[in-house]
Amino acid sequence: MTVFYDGVDCLADQGSDLYNTLKIESSAQVNYYRQADYALYCVYFGVVAAAIILFKNVIYKVRDKRVIQNGFENISFMGSIIDVTAAYCRLVGYRPTPLVLTKVLSFPRSLAQTLFAVASAIFLFCVCLIPHFWYRGCKGFGSPPLAIRAGCMATALLPFIFSLSGKYSFVSLISGIGYEKLNWLHQYVGLACLVLALIHAIPFIHQPLMEGGLLNLAEVYSNDDDMQHGVPTLICLFILVVLFNRHIRKYLYEISFHIHWIVGCAFFAFLMNHVYGMLDMQNYLWATLAIWAVQWVYRVSKSGLASVREAEIVKIGDKSMQITVFNVKRYSWSCGQHCFLRFPGARIFDNHPFSVASINEDDYMRFVIVPRKGLTKKLYEQLDEQIQKKRVFVDGPYGGCSRNPLSFDRVFLFSTGGGITGTLPYLTQLSKNMSALRVDLFWVVRSYEDLEIAKSEIESSLDMANERVRVHIYIANQFSVNEKKIAIEGADIIHGKPNFGDVVSSLRSGLQARNMFITCGNSSMGREVAQGVADLQSSVLRSGDASVQEVFLHNEEFGW
Repeated sequence: MTVFYDGVDCLADQGSDLYNTLKIESSAQVNYYRQADYALYCVYFGVVAAAIILFKNVIYKVRDKRVIQNGFENISFMGSIIDVTAAYCRLVGYRPTPLVLTKVLSFPRSLAQTLFAVASAIFLFCVCLIPHFWYRGCKGFGSPPLAIRAGCMATALLPFIFSLSGKYSFVSLISGIGYEKLNWLHQYVGLACLVLALIHAIPFIHQPLMEGGLLNLAEVYSNDDDMQHGVPTLICLFILVVLFNRHIRKYLYEISFHIHWIVGCAFFAFLMNHVYGMLDMQNYLWATLAIWAVQWVYRVSKSGLASVREAEIVKIGDKSMQITVFNVKRYSWSCGQHCFLRFPGARIFDNHPFSVASINEDDYMRFVIVPRKGLTKKLYEQLDEQIQKKRVFVDGPYGGCSRNPLSFDRVFLFSTGGGITGTLPYLTQLSKNMSALRVDLFWVVRSYEDLEIAKSEIESSLDMANERVRVHIYIANQFSVNEKKIAIEGADIIHGKPNFGDVVSSLRSGLQARNMFITCGNSSMGREVAQGVADLQSSVLRSGDASVQEVFLHNEEFGW
């Protein structure tokens, strides 16, 4: 197998005058050092996206604060432009991605996320593939430009990947979006890095193979250091991306985290060895290391990783338990946030998030947990009818909503099963402050026994807010004569599972100026509510009707 280029044999004529002349011409035509500029294009794209998110976050923070202080907002022309623009974006973006794409191809759950992923993928492919040339005339003329471009771009994504991996991240700081909602983006940027890494690797295999077959390919790679040619780096990246997507992590959660960071450290070390001294690519890795270190130090200083607190654990009914953590004065949390609890001596390396079911005005943190497997199952099995005291590390709080629920006129809460723990703090806070004109809670449970986990909080909220809080409870299973019938005074009990799309649609006539929908529960409920809220954006866009200014949706990640 022989390849000729402008009259020279790419293998036999190496070192000849004509070969060297063509090599110089190739270098002049496609400058090796200019390929590093394509890495900067990735950085520019990320910075622009972050700036847009920061601008949006600041705008809504200011507007929410103004509404809370004044009790209302005078709608200006610019405010109307913002509301209408947001409604158009939400009309499309709130809609769920087709189920086949999310389940089979692991696409993001909302259409907004999917469209951003597709747009950024198109950008990366255009930047990488459109510039020519892809290959030089002969392998000996220098590295293929396509391979160098793709490699530089993949390396430039590392700071974004590691930033998005942290529980306290710069992205969360500027966007107000919790890391659990950014996890899909962390996985997506990792996938983009893998695709670019493969594009980087293929030309280094294809060109030697075409010029001299397998023997030439083997000779080329035998001259490289085993750790320098990038194969170990690519293997680690493949493991990180392919073997730890959300579907696998769902079933291997307790070990995936630890394997993930171990392989991640190996990947970083191999990559540093692979790119060091080449087009200053090591600077991206130093930036990555600096970002990771700052985020980690901030996390340790802000959370309770270094201190042990006392917790009381007690059963609630026959299916759940309550963990109350005391001495939390240094903590400050908001509705919808969660913490990681670690119990010394009881699977200390387990890493599970639990929603904080109490509000920040309380002098304790309360967690209501439905045991499943692993740590929660072990703790539940150790309980008897007495209160059990344990020491606990509290890591958090994390997550929550970027908007202040007190700035809305009407709030709708949707929960299924144990997801009520994510919406209870909103119900309690709104009942105490009652800035909203009305709050509606829709909660679906399997049986009456499941009501035990939130009975006291719901009844307390109904007592405080009188008619301004309404609770609608759906019992999905048929009532059994042997089942204990638990009643919640003031709540509407409905038998049967609702169609959440129809429920949301029925709320259109009761919309106020500023409306907030919050969901926490299974994915099917989240999809139906999201679709319904997307349809409600037409109330904002309706010509000549300024009574509805905003319909906002926030989904508490439950089971991410």
